[in-house]
Amino acid sequence: MSFAVHDALPPSGHAGEFASAGAPGEHASLNARTTRLETGMEYIREDIRNLRLELRDTRIELRTDIRDLRTELRTDFRLLFGSMITFGLGITGMMAKGFHWI
Repeated sequence: MSFAVHDALPPSGHAGEFASAGAPGEHASLNARTTRLETGMEYIREDIRNLRLELRDTRIELRTDIRDLRTELRTDFRLLFGSMITFGLGITGMMAKGFHWI
């Protein structure tokens, strides 16, 4: 079974987008339709180009933010770890005093 481009039906609700400029039953010229498609593709390419630029900027900002967070987390970890060691030594000293080890 073979069918040509003009045999395909447009999706429901989108018939106006695919309608020809002429009277019903006539098809728009191939050059006009090709020009519309090329113009649409140019807009799509421009949008994709803009999205890539935005993503590049966002990626750079995210890297900077992550680097800053790592520095803050490293400092917080050192403070917390030092506090835990101090607490552990204090508890150990209190236990040693309570059990008369020292």
